[in-house]
Amino acid sequence: MIRRSRVYRDRHGIVAHSTSWIPARYGKLIPQLAESERLTGGTSLQLIAQVTGHPISHRIDTASARLVTPEYAQLLELDPEHPPTEPVVVMTAKFVNSEGSTVEYGVDLGGPGRTWRTESEVSP
Repeated sequence: MIRRSRVYRDRHGIVAHSTSWIPARYGKLIPQLAESERLTGGTSLQLIAQVTGHPISHRIDTASARLVTPEYAQLLELDPEHPPTEPVVVMTAKFVNSEGSTVEYGVDLGGPGRTWRTESEVSP
């Protein structure tokens, strides 16, 4: 299993800490997945779909509010001894390809005080 972690920031600080788990077989096909640097040539999902010929067919998302644990505080670069008392958003995403195989599972931990917004089109 390949584990990739990233921190997203803006001018106010950390927006989110993101961790993804990708089956090792994809790392054999795309060695840069195992490196910690930013990917070139597309996202992990795009690269895997290009190499395997199996596009992502659907995703399953969850969102919940959780209190900041010492582990979460470290990931968000906060003081683990005195974590914030307000909850943070924790989102998960499971990406499945056209063969029904899980290609990636990710967990995003939102920074405290951040609002997460999603937008989608609705067909009539």
